[in-house]
Amino acid sequence: MQEAHFVRGCLMVPGPGVRERPPRFLVAFPAKVTVVDQVGPGDHRVFTAVTANVSDGGMALDLPEALAPWSPVEVQVETGEGTVVLEAVVLWHEDLGRRRGGAGVRHGFLLSQIPLAARRDWDALLRGLGHLRPSTRDNTRFPLEARAVCQVMGRSGSPLEGRTENISRGGLGLLLPERLPAGTGVEVEVLTLKELLRMGGRVIWSSPAAVQTGLEYRHGVVREAGDWPHDFVLDLYLQEAQLRRGLD
Repeated sequence: MQEAHFVRGCLMVPGPGVRERPPRFLVAFPAKVTVVDQVGPGDHRVFTAVTANVSDGGMALDLPEALAPWSPVEVQVETGEGTVVLEAVVLWHEDLGRRRGGAGVRHGFLLSQIPLAARRDWDALLRGLGHLRPSTRDNTRFPLEARAVCQVMGRSGSPLEGRTENISRGGLGLLLPERLPAGTGVEVEVLTLKELLRMGGRVIWSSPAAVQTGLEYRHGVVREAGDWPHDFVLDLYLQEAQLRRGLD
């Protein structure tokens, strides 16, 4: 198992590879952070905070205590136009042994599952701050329906049998029979009509599926080795779609 490592005074979790860093805007918005604890259903803690910076992919803010990496949270950001509600996971917090004081512990949040209305509001906010490019978080997500076998890291026994919903450069959307918490490491095999795809990854969000089919929970899984090339993902999607049309 990879260990967490320190980079520039921040406690970092095992990363999914080097990615392009989106532009960050130094703005102070009041925010409320609700932490969804894994101890029991319905358990949560609520903190008030102020953003240190925001970007297309996430934000940084200070909290009164350190949250564990991969903790799922809901963030309500109060802007001049209203409240934007976002779902996120904790990526890192600053190294507590190297802190120089201050009112809180700096955290970095990765935005995970974003409802359409919230995405529109967040994009509008970023455009108002000077973000020139439209959001690309969903542009490379292609439908992919294939059998998936998911081995949960650190767990013995049989793997989970599920299906893929989609594929993107950064990972997979999975349907599984049980809900895995954010931060869970997994090894996934996807049996497409063309090839066998293997991927090591980590769950960044999960939610109940809208349709009950025996696979009741949706998951977003980020690829640990970094992004696939865009051409690879596009070719896989097109080949799969063509083969399925031939079977109809």
